[in-house]
Amino acid sequence: MNNKFIKIINIIKAIIINIILGIIYMNFRNPIAKIFFTPFVLCAILMFFMSIATKNSKLEVLYSKFYEIIFLVYWFGFLIFFDFLSFKQNELSVIYFSLIFWLVGFYIVYKDFFKKK
Repeated sequence: MNNKFIKIINIIKAIIINIILGIIYMNFRNPIAKIFFTPFVLCAILMFFMSIATKNSKLEVLYSKFYEIIFLVYWFGFLIFFDFLSFKQNELSVIYFSLIFWLVGFYIVYKDFFKKK
């Protein structure tokens, strides 16, 4: 397929996702729900910017890194919250289960930010 056609399709998909997520986000009344939903909205906005950036440009790399940072903040934030609740309820087996996800998160950080390409 033509690269311009694929780029236009990606831009249209990003716009549709941003509109849907924006409507959902604006309809939340609970501030806690907005906080939990914010990373999805930010990732959708970055997805739009990545789709309009030229391939392998500095902007695309920058947007990609921001996307990864937002995802990892959400990933580790959820793990901290999950482990805190498990520790508070004295459920150590659940904390042991979450160790797999901690390792995956640290591997993603290593692979995306520290490993030489």
